[in-house]
Amino acid sequence: MPKTIIDKNLANKAKVALANLKQYGVIANRLKAIISAHNHGINKVSKILDIDRTSIFRWANKLNQQGHDSLAKALTKKLCLSPF
Repeated sequence: MPKTIIDKNLANKAKVALANLKQYGVIANRLKAIISAHNHGINKVSKILDIDRTSIFRWANKLNQQGHDSLAKALTKKLCLSPF
C-alpha cells in the first residue's frame, strides 16, 4: 500500500460516512476518492479521476478535522454570474 497522509482510521471514517449517504453526489465522490487514495495512493487516484492531488489532501484534512459535512460547504456558496 502506498504511503499517504490518509491512514486506516481516516479511510474507515470515510467508509462509515459513505455508508450513511447515498452512493451518488459530490460528498460521496469525495469520500470515494479519499478511500481510493488510501488503497492506491493519491497520485494514482488523482490521475485516474483527473483531479488535482491537493484537492484530495484538502478533502482528507476536512474530513479528519470537521467531518463529512464539511466536504459540501464549498458547494453552498452563491455563484456570481456576470451579465453578457
